[in-house]
Amino acid sequence: MMTGWVKEATSRWQQVPVSEGSMSRPLDAAQLGQWLDRSVTSCQLWKSNWRNRIYRVTFSDGAHAVAKQNWVGEANELKQEFHALRELAELPIDDVMRTPRPIACLSEHRTYLMEFVAGTSLDVLVRQDGGTRLIDGCRLAGRALATLHQFWIQDVRALPADELLEDLNRIPLEFSRVERRTLDATINQLRGQVVPLGQPFLDYKPANVIYDGYRVALIDPPEQALEMEIMLWDLAVFGRGLRHQLFPSRIWPGRQRLVTEAVDQFEQAYLAASPLAIPPRNFRRLVDLMGLQRLGQLIALQTGKSFRVRSSRASRVSGYMKQMLCYAPLPILRQQVRRLIRRLDASQAF
Repeated sequence: MMTGWVKEATSRWQQVPVSEGSMSRPLDAAQLGQWLDRSVTSCQLWKSNWRNRIYRVTFSDGAHAVAKQNWVGEANELKQEFHALRELAELPIDDVMRTPRPIACLSEHRTYLMEFVAGTSLDVLVRQDGGTRLIDGCRLAGRALATLHQFWIQDVRALPADELLEDLNRIPLEFSRVERRTLDATINQLRGQVVPLGQPFLDYKPANVIYDGYRVALIDPPEQALEMEIMLWDLAVFGRGLRHQLFPSRIWPGRQRLVTEAVDQFEQAYLAASPLAIPPRNFRRLVDLMGLQRLGQLIALQTGKSFRVRSSRASRVSGYMKQMLCYAPLPILRQQVRRLIRRLDASQAF
């Protein structure tokens, strides 16, 4: 029933492009204009990761758009993303979230375009000490996610405890006897707790959520899950994304408190807007377990990337691959895993 995100990560890292030659050529304005048969005045790289590049595009008539270019995967996957964006735009959720209008799919060029949405992404607000704006944006993001989940929930049933524990045991990390006992005890206590299952967003990261002071908007469509998943995974992805903004820069206590409050407001808003009656204490522990699984996925990815770089015979390892190895240093990820387990252990006393 569950994909097993740690297990999935052990094969996923093999898709990472090691050499520059294995990557698609960057987009430029002339090329994009030719493909669209429309005059493009600028095409500037905005964001990138190991799977895609995101560009800000300006047309000669003054209109703006966002172009997404995939590095890895099949052309059919890009079509699925574009279709998911179209379906997202058709959902009646305008009161809580704005979704960008799809413009064009250029699958033969691994590229599609969507409407540009003004605003600031929530991860940038953390770095800018966004304060009240960050808290308000995270609160709206939690409410919006709960609304999305209401359309995508396929079932409500007891936590698939054995499958979750099996995947957590795949985390490439030596657990102490106390840590393993804490994991076993937590999952056993949550057996029977109902959870929402269905199609999570999967990429609901602060970097993908834009806030304009009134509403939140998304700049990336949902990914397609292979199985019915625990929907609370999206909360773990969002929380991890916010906390990541504290690294690797120097950590100021005020910023730590801000991020902690922002995550709390996001989760409380989600729980308040969700039709599911999950006791707050169980909800907190479920999200922490999903957080462990998310960290385990990242550890497996980083471990695999390091191994691939070391074993690669490519004459020139891509600069982005080197950058990704520094994105989430393994010692920090391991430290965060142990911190979450200690929090789970402390919750046993209540």
